[in-house]
Amino acid sequence: MNSFVEMWNEFVKQFITLKGYENVLQGLWATMQIAVIGLLIGIVILFNTFNDDSVVNAIFKFAGYTYGPLLGLFVVGMFTKWNIRDRLVPSIATISIIATVLIDRFSVELLFGYKFGFEILLLNGTLTILGLLLCRTQHSQK
Repeated sequence: MNSFVEMWNEFVKQFITLKGYENVLQGLWATMQIAVIGLLIGIVILFNTFNDDSVVNAIFKFAGYTYGPLLGLFVVGMFTKWNIRDRLVPSIATISIIATVLIDRFSVELLFGYKFGFEILLLNGTLTILGLLLCRTQHSQK
């Protein structure tokens, strides 16, 4: 929810500074605020209708798939001095997500009955780190 609000604030800040469009932007801003409030109320009603932990679990599982590469990139950026081939990073992140989905799908068969839960984030981050390790360069690129 915080990221959604921040994204909306950045959108408003970017367009509110246009010269000559103040009145149009004020009306657009008010309309969009009402639309966003309606959307959030709809989401709350939808969650309340399901009132099931599986919805929350599905959101966390999806977050594990999407935030895993970010975790791996963060760890490499903060704790190593590796020079990475930048153009390969999107491919590494995509391959990491695909590999994580496949490992999660077949984990019961491959890992003696083990089923991944929220630790899927750690697996995905680790795969990203390993991919970055394989694609690092030996010399500094300046």
